[in-house]
Order: sequence, then C-alpha cells, then structure tokens
Amino acid sequence: MRPSRLVCFLALTGCATAGAGGPGNGPTRVVPSSNGGTILVNQDVQSSDSTISAAPDTAWAALGAVYRSLEIPVTMVDQAHHQLGNRDLELTRGRIAGQAMSAYFDCGGSMTGPIANSARLRIDVVSRVEPAPSGGTVLSTRATATALSTNGTSTGAGACSSTGRLESLIAQRVERYLGR
Repeated sequence: MRPSRLVCFLALTGCATAGAGGPGNGPTRVVPSSNGGTILVNQDVQSSDSTISAAPDTAWAALGAVYRSLEIPVTMVDQAHHQLGNRDLELTRGRIAGQAMSAYFDCGGSMTGPIANSARLRIDVVSRVEPAPSGGTVLSTRATATALSTNGTSTGAGACSSTGRLESLIAQRVERYLGR
C-alpha cells in the first residue's frame, strides 16, 4: 500500500471509530472513503422538545393544522398518545416551507452540492404532545431521513442527520397557530 493511501486509510478509520458509541445508538451513516470503500458512522437520533402555553388538546388540534400547512401528509395518527406524523414521506428534490431539504437534513455533500437537495429522501417525522409538569404542553418532534439514489442504480441508502430546523419550524408554527 502506498504511504499516502495508508495515511488516508488510518485517518479515515480513526474518524469513523471515534465517538461511535456502539451499535444500536442511532442510524448508521455510510460515508465513502478515498479508496473506494465505505465508513460507517453512527448517529444519535434526538427529538426536539418545546414547551407551549396551551392545553394538550388545544396544541394537538393545532399540530394537525401545522402539518397540513407544511404540506406534510399525516399518515400516522395515534389519538390515545397524541402522536401524529408521517413515517414514510418520500420527496425528490422537494421543499418544505419553501426551503430546500438541506435546510432540514444533512446527508453529506457531493460534487454537485448537498445530497439532501438532489437525492430522493425518505423522511420520518413524528410529533407528540403531552402535559408539561409545570402546566402547558410539551411538543416533541423527531425527524430523520434516509437519502436514496435517484439514478436507478442499487446504490445503498445513507442516513441523514436532522439540522433541527424542521422540528423548530413545527413548534413555531404551532405557537403561531395558537396566537402565542
């Protein structure tokens, strides 16, 4: 192996294992290496929590309206647990609230720009409302995405990390809907 490839391999291997945290802690992101292989990077999935000064039933009603305003079809409703969302939204070069997908998801980059803007994304976005301990409502939203190839090849899927902006946007729109 040439010295430059060895240095590159060692550097990439070190980055791939640092802080990975072990299996099962989150989705795995596949990152191409300079030698044609791939590196698996573990990512944590977190939800974004916001406290809203409204009763849970009021916030629940607003949440459905917010998803509709963002043109995110609601395909999953769990009335008993006040959860709703879409676990299988597919968008190709799509936009939410006028913003390109890279505003909401980081899928890495390519020579043509952010992958989130050019790949087919399978998005899982789910929100839940529950009573806050100090009164009001806690709105929790979790958004994840997987980037899929759009060129018809069997290229593997890559996990994307959320930028947190979609979760924040949903909370802001709920507050606006409630006139807060």
